[in-house]
Amino acid sequence: MLDQAVVLIVIFSLLVIVGVFFWASAIAAQAENKGRSFTAFFWLSFLLSPILMHIIVASLSDSPAPAAAPAAAGTNNESATKKLADLKSLLDSGAITQDEFDEKKKKLLEQI
Repeated sequence: MLDQAVVLIVIFSLLVIVGVFFWASAIAAQAENKGRSFTAFFWLSFLLSPILMHIIVASLSDSPAPAAAPAAAGTNNESATKKLADLKSLLDSGAITQDEFDEKKKKLLEQI
């Protein structure tokens, strides 16, 4: 009889741990959608209190990734610079006219 009680307690404890694991994962995913660290919010939710962390994540404001915008702008400038160099080599080789070069150059410079 005592062995059955121990087995039931162990099974119930494992089910609770699995439930908290999935709940913490869901909370961490919500935090990640708001620009926060998935790992940090997962462990805080799992080890502390999923209810408390759910309230904290719900109160967080959405924040865009600040590093993404400058990197994209730098890549766009590099891309436009490479295209201008390619256009210049086409002009020098006689594949395009000066008017075509000027038109493409103007469009590329507007993109930067």
